[in-house]
Amino acid sequence: GFQPAETWVLAAPYKARKTTLALNFALSIACAGQAVSVFTVGDSSREATWDKLLAMGMNRAMIGNTDYAQMIPASSQGLRHAIGDKRLKVLRDEAAVILRGLPIRLYDGRDLTCNLQECERNVRRDSAMHGTRLFVYDYAQAVNAGKNDYERTTAIANWNQRIIGELGISSLILSQLNEETVKSDNGESYSPGAKGGGALPAMANVF
Repeated sequence: GFQPAETWVLAAPYKARKTTLALNFALSIACAGQAVSVFTVGDSSREATWDKLLAMGMNRAMIGNTDYAQMIPASSQGLRHAIGDKRLKVLRDEAAVILRGLPIRLYDGRDLTCNLQECERNVRRDSAMHGTRLFVYDYAQAVNAGKNDYERTTAIANWNQRIIGELGISSLILSQLNEETVKSDNGESYSPGAKGGGALPAMANVF
């Protein structure tokens, strides 16, 4: 599992379900009583993240329960259909009660998650006030720092190492896994994802 001052980098191509895997980690840790902060950068929202966590909670409740053996696993997109199915509605409501009681704090673009200074303020506050032991950042290339993705990933890597070292908490950073190499303005080549090396895989305890 995650150790203090340890970073895991989860890198995969676009639409490879990185967020789903990361939220499963976050949910498991929260269910074990450890506080988690999730920072979503880009077009997604706290509400969308909540729906994904809720669907995961519903699916966990289905496992090993014969009453739900013939039911299709829940998805965040299909949650609205639960209203028309009594069993799904009960399951959704029960999962929502459990989820509300878990130590998970969600942030999105409304909280300026692309700004590392704002994220640092929230991470420090959550660590001090709520005992946060893990923060999730989804995803590295969306941070508002630097002129290109290589500089952005370098910025978040350096920022992350400082924060987890000072607070003694863990982090899970999501990254695109680009295979192509592109040219920067000064003619140098770099990879905008993690596959080409750079600061992200260099800092990771688990990659």
